[in-house]
Amino acid sequence: MKKTFFLPLLFLLSALLGACAGPSPAPGTEPPATEPPAPREVRIHSISELNTKITPDSHAGETSFATMEADRRAYFELEAADLGGIRSLYYPRLKLLPNGKYILFFQNGRAGPDIYYALSEDGRTFREPKLFFRSTNDTAYATCDALVLSNGDLLAVASFRTPKDYLRHPQTAGLVLRVSHDSGETWTPSRRVFVGCNWEPYLLQLSSGEVQLYFTNTYGRETTEGVLSSTGVAMLRSFDNGETWNGSLARPYSAQIVSQSKTENVGGVQLFSEQMPSAVELHNGGIAMAMEVRLDRTGKCVLTMAYSPDNWAKGLKEFEEEGPADKIDRFTAGIGPYLRQLESGETLLVYGRSEKLAFRMGDENGKSLGPEIFPYSMLSSNRWSAMEVLSSHTVRTVNQTYTKEDFDTTKLVFGTLRLDHRVTADRFSVTADGDNAEWEGHDEALFIGSASQAQESLRFSHEEGYLSVLCERLDRFPSEEDVTALYLSPKADKDSYLLLRFGAGGIVSAVNREGNGTTQVDPDRILFGSFVRSPAGEADDGAGYLAELKIPLDLLPGLGEDLSVGIIMDNRDGEKATRDVPDGFSIGDVSTWFKVVLG
Repeated sequence: MKKTFFLPLLFLLSALLGACAGPSPAPGTEPPATEPPAPREVRIHSISELNTKITPDSHAGETSFATMEADRRAYFELEAADLGGIRSLYYPRLKLLPNGKYILFFQNGRAGPDIYYALSEDGRTFREPKLFFRSTNDTAYATCDALVLSNGDLLAVASFRTPKDYLRHPQTAGLVLRVSHDSGETWTPSRRVFVGCNWEPYLLQLSSGEVQLYFTNTYGRETTEGVLSSTGVAMLRSFDNGETWNGSLARPYSAQIVSQSKTENVGGVQLFSEQMPSAVELHNGGIAMAMEVRLDRTGKCVLTMAYSPDNWAKGLKEFEEEGPADKIDRFTAGIGPYLRQLESGETLLVYGRSEKLAFRMGDENGKSLGPEIFPYSMLSSNRWSAMEVLSSHTVRTVNQTYTKEDFDTTKLVFGTLRLDHRVTADRFSVTADGDNAEWEGHDEALFIGSASQAQESLRFSHEEGYLSVLCERLDRFPSEEDVTALYLSPKADKDSYLLLRFGAGGIVSAVNREGNGTTQVDPDRILFGSFVRSPAGEADDGAGYLAELKIPLDLLPGLGEDLSVGIIMDNRDGEKATRDVPDGFSIGDVSTWFKVVLG
């Protein structure tokens, strides 16, 4: 293994040049003294600085190579002391505002009755919450949602009802709306936009400018076992940024039903369900919607996806029709789905399952859903999740967590998911010297960092005869046991790959596997250079190292236009050792490995 380390050589070069200089100039004719240039400062990049260039739908059709990796460093929780002493924090919704700030909405109980909002400059520390919808003896509020419109206005909508026996009194229930023209600093008075029992409103604006308000349309049906709820997803439309809405305030239940399916039949009365909608306008112009389906009164719920190519041109008849025709029906157990499409084309569905937050990746049509992944399973429980897309590769999730012993004392959990998908290895020359200067402008990177505070980004390049890798590792507690295993398969074959294990000090081992056999590779064949930034204190987020590997292409026989890449990161922080494996990755299934394309 050939190793180089990035060290300043200015003084040595200066001495050598001085020794070779000619005669001294005559007195009074010396040129003015110049300061030697300062050595270039090498900096280890965080993943938030990378993946800055994206083309819309650039990864359409490649969902099987995409996943979301949890960023452990960006995970945090807020409790009563952080949010005005409010002990019950439920149904959170987080929005990124046009001014770069954030706004958080939540309610003070499982079913309300009050709704609060709080502003934040950084999305982590929030101002004192303000009461947004205040309950009375006759009215309770719940399940607020908000939307930043294309004109910068902020709409917020909430469900209201009479606190007792609300299913018998639809005329005293409905939806109320407030508007802010200054990113949540001030708000218009609330006004009703719908009359009828409902839950879980959700706002969406289409590229045409149309604003859609989806919600759980909730009827009380008289049965032999009393009044039972029957639900479906209904929708209102606005064509003037929420000033006016279709439907009628003169009568209950005037919205268009867009999705519902049959569940129980109780004493001859057919009940329906579909609820907690979350919809997106896909890049292809269609609409995809995720919903929860309550199968019975025990609370057993499953998830359904519904699709419309024509903006829900035809409504459904209440208590009669199931629809729409295009569905992925009841595909998994789960509650509280939330759906988004990323700029590169992939769709992302998050939801609650077995008291944990789960997600699945989908294709550009909101279909071909991938495996179920639990990104925070070792950290917190979950109910009623939401998410906000912060950038092309970054999603912030928020949900509440609690213990089964105390449902009334909750925390809000904020997580960050980083998109990992196919990256390009640009063609340019690399010197494996521990200096990442030549990588500037080539920032497509993979990310790993869900298991501990240590995290890595990996970039790739190629040139005549070589494949190069830049690994930038941020680690507050570096040790000799901090080693990365890098699997490189030129044939997309789990039994044909080059395995390199390396740390800050160099290549630890190199093995070539072909079929059932392995052969050792001389580590000196891989050019290696590193730069180490030792921690200045226990909380030094910039500490870590970068490593450059330059791999001869004859070690990757059969390499064509792409290769499959697997990553495992070992880390030790004091007595605690962790092994970080990307969410969804399996050594034995090469289809879960990342794809690197040679540009």
